[in-house]
Amino acid sequence: MTNSKNQRLRLMIMILSAPSDHTLRKCIRNSYMKLIPDRYRTYFRYYFLVGSSAADTGVTMETEKEEEMYGDLIRYPGNESYYELSTKVYWGFNYLLTASFGDGFEF
Repeated sequence: MTNSKNQRLRLMIMILSAPSDHTLRKCIRNSYMKLIPDRYRTYFRYYFLVGSSAADTGVTMETEKEEEMYGDLIRYPGNESYYELSTKVYWGFNYLLTASFGDGFEF
């Protein structure tokens, strides 16, 4: 997405999600994320922060397909668990702070 100087990215939304929450992510994409008028979509982006699921390769394959289809997943390299939640959130913020989005997002 290329923004003009007057249309800079101003809001990043990070949504925590488990690898198996495909239906929930689809509902979010098709409900309140669609409520934003198109003229404002250049000002924000949303991403689902998803960990790894070592226990179920079917979930992993489904998540990879979803990532290719929508391009709105950030893959946390650690395993998905309650005990890793704070590390996952910290990693997600660090990722967003250091990632280059190419459209002039400034914190």
